[in-house]
Amino acid sequence: MDAGADRGAVLPPKGDAELPIDSGPGPGPADATADATADATADAGSPVEPTTLFEAADAGVIRAVAIEGGKLYWYNQTELRIVRADLDGGAPTGVVENIKTKQFIVVGNDAWYALDTDDDLHRQTIGAGDMTFATNGGAHGCVSVNREHTRIYVADHEGSRVLTVAVAGSLPEVVLGDAGVSRPWGVAVNDTTIFTTRLEAAVVAREIDGGVTTALATDQKNPQCITLDENGLMYWPEYASGDIHRASIDGGAHVVIAKGQTEPTQIALDDAFVYWNSGTKVMRLPR
Repeated sequence: MDAGADRGAVLPPKGDAELPIDSGPGPGPADATADATADATADAGSPVEPTTLFEAADAGVIRAVAIEGGKLYWYNQTELRIVRADLDGGAPTGVVENIKTKQFIVVGNDAWYALDTDDDLHRQTIGAGDMTFATNGGAHGCVSVNREHTRIYVADHEGSRVLTVAVAGSLPEVVLGDAGVSRPWGVAVNDTTIFTTRLEAAVVAREIDGGVTTALATDQKNPQCITLDENGLMYWPEYASGDIHRASIDGGAHVVIAKGQTEPTQIALDDAFVYWNSGTKVMRLPR
């Protein structure tokens, strides 16, 4: 995972509509020609449309994307597995099989983290055994990892709080849980601030040590997981509208960088591109 970035993605909570799960083979690489065309257009200064990097065959639903060590990871909801591929479009391979997650993952320091359908938080070193952290009940939303990869943060939608556990294993602690936190779904953390999305249509910021909650964006249509970059910018997708947003973490400039995506839930970043899931596809756009 890039330094300073937090990852995570989710489906809407219980009661909201979900995509049907259809069986099908694993994803395969998309035609790289489209990406090359888009990159050239970006250099020319013209508007750029997102391009497809990977597409799952036979309506395989892709949930969750993450970047780590030059690799792209995603969760294939149809096949119940976490998949990894080179960012240059190489053939994808499964790294975790038969995992029933809540359709979001984060990857950092060669390990993946995910909440399962019982709201237990899992950590697994890639290629090694699995371990589980209890997350104290509730209906949880996004998961993120701090910059140092020492702590995991979980948005507890049902409990209106944000939980944290140590990567090495610990009992969950409530880091935010008063009246200033209302049904969080997305979560991301930097050195001073916790950022959350509310499915009721807002993106908000709150100092870790308490203080006033500040609305950074309103009138959102089911905003999902938040991703922070190294330049003081934040990204999030809207599940209902399919818009992909970028904004300053201090409440400054806010733009929609892509529209019309299919129920996106998570965004990942590397030095050159923004990535997200869109239905059966992994999309990307030059930063």
